[in-house]
Amino acid sequence: VAVNGAIAVTGSTITLNGTAYTSTTDAITLTGNVALGAGAVTTTLTSGAGAGDNITVTGTINDAGTDTALTLDAGASGNVDLQGTVGNTGRPAALTVSNSAITDLNNVQTVGAIAVTAGTRIDLNGTAYNSNDGAITFTGAVDLAGAGTVTINSDADAAGADGAISITGAVSDTGTDSALTVTANTDTVGLANVAVNGAIAVTGSPITLNGTAYTSTTAAI
Repeated sequence: VAVNGAIAVTGSTITLNGTAYTSTTDAITLTGNVALGAGAVTTTLTSGAGAGDNITVTGTINDAGTDTALTLDAGASGNVDLQGTVGNTGRPAALTVSNSAITDLNNVQTVGAIAVTAGTRIDLNGTAYNSNDGAITFTGAVDLAGAGTVTINSDADAAGADGAISITGAVSDTGTDSALTVTANTDTVGLANVAVNGAIAVTGSPITLNGTAYTSTTAAI
């Protein structure tokens, strides 16, 4: 699908069998659960990149074949809002948010890499951001917007291969109700500043502290 105006689709299951869904000047809204059905390719959603030209998915995103990568590009002024879990019944091959102002993510589970870029911030509204073996990269400030322990794990299948984890911006806990666990097992972890209410637990080889302050207000590090 390639149109000038908005793309708005409503269905109980919305199956994306193609590789490109583009609005050159407006928003993309998928109201319902999304199934990735294109096979071993990348499916890309691209909105108009202006203010309000957001990409919104209200339901879950799954890939029964676990072989389709999903890329979302809302431009520097558009937001990405994934309200349902990604990969709760079938993990996509990878998830990339290549550009956005604000990205909101529920839980995300993939086979391969997770890469999210946001100019303002990345809101982690869930508690689990897991890749079986791919790298996990958050480029921008991160807010732990949900309650409880937020786990970022690049070795979710506990196999021999691991992925590096990198968070380039400061990690905050604006609700003062979250803890942070980062697990790359034998691969590298790079963190900027971290300030959370609960515990901070990091596993990697090595762990690189690129910031100046790592603070838990109520628990251990």
